Amino acid sequence: MKCKEIHLRSFEDDRGILTVLETGSEIPFDVKRVFTLTHCSAVRGGHVNPGAYVLVPVCGTFFVTVKDADFHTEWTGYLSEKRHGLYVPSDMAVTLNLFSVHAVCLVLSDWHYAEAKR
Repeated sequence: MKCKEIHLRSFEDDRGILTVLETGSEIPFDVKRVFTLTHCSAVRGGHVNPGAYVLVPVCGTFFVTVKDADFHTEWTGYLSEKRHGLYVPSDMAVTLNLFSVHAVCLVLSDWHYAEAKR
């Protein structure tokens, strides 16, 4: 499977917006680890990860570059729409930078950190 943008189901009314992420639907794998990137003032990532993950811009914007194991660019662009995420398959190098003030990136991955080989 290739790197691709994914649509996140959202429901909006006068109380706000509820956005849904479910394994087997929006998330094409069993989630093993969830973490956030916040208060970023420098480039993050830049290395190949052993598993797949989904990036979701919870707040603000940031620029993403995804490259395959041979460092050919697979996807590049800003993530800023809270109703969209980016699926990144295993063995891809991801670089995140140009974070806006108060940007928050939610990351859902299919591997535990202890299993990661960086």
